[in-house]
Amino acid sequence: PRSRPPPAAAAPGLASPRGDFRRELRAALDLMARAAEGDCLELLEAAEAGEEHAAHVLGLAVGVRAATVDAALQALATPPRVVLVLGCGIGCAALRASRHVRSGGCVVACEEDAVRAAIALCLVEWVGLTSTVHVWVGRAEQLLPRLCRVFGTGSVDALLLSPQGGEYQADFAGIEQLGLWAPEAVVVADQLLDPIAPELMWLVCNSPSFRPTVVPVLNDWVLVVLRIAAA
Repeated sequence: PRSRPPPAAAAPGLASPRGDFRRELRAALDLMARAAEGDCLELLEAAEAGEEHAAHVLGLAVGVRAATVDAALQALATPPRVVLVLGCGIGCAALRASRHVRSGGCVVACEEDAVRAAIALCLVEWVGLTSTVHVWVGRAEQLLPRLCRVFGTGSVDALLLSPQGGEYQADFAGIEQLGLWAPEAVVVADQLLDPIAPELMWLVCNSPSFRPTVVPVLNDWVLVVLRIAAA
């Protein structure tokens, strides 16, 4: 039988080096307390069943957002080789995406905040997916050239976007300039209304290369975009 860790009783005393990120640390400890080590599916199920306070921290990994990610990745003609996550937070959306990559594929989870990235790395290690989910620390403009060097042009089959201080249209522009899009790709962008992303909406609605769909969630939108190969 699988052994489980003791409950995270120390949550009230959690602290990061800067004294913040209490919600993220508490959510991570809760997940590890509810899921056996090495069991990604059980951790994701724990996230779905988690407390209300963790919903904002978990983002694209739970609820309607999670179902949207699953449907978007399954809409690709073949399982993705590279899923890029910009603004991975504590990593749960990246873990969810890892269930959809092809054999030998990977998820590159980028997070500009070092504390959130460290929590994400801990969760990735907890479920035993360090060979599939790679956590990189930095901003998109710093990490996209590295992604191009490692995986080459035409490598990004799927992109998950969550707010991390930058603007979505800048991330799109960087991917376009480096030629990172695969011939057919899918994008899932969270929190379209908060923060507002008018330039991204204008871009995908006025380009023949994109087929956008908006999924309403509580007080917000999730944007799903299929990128179509040029004729």
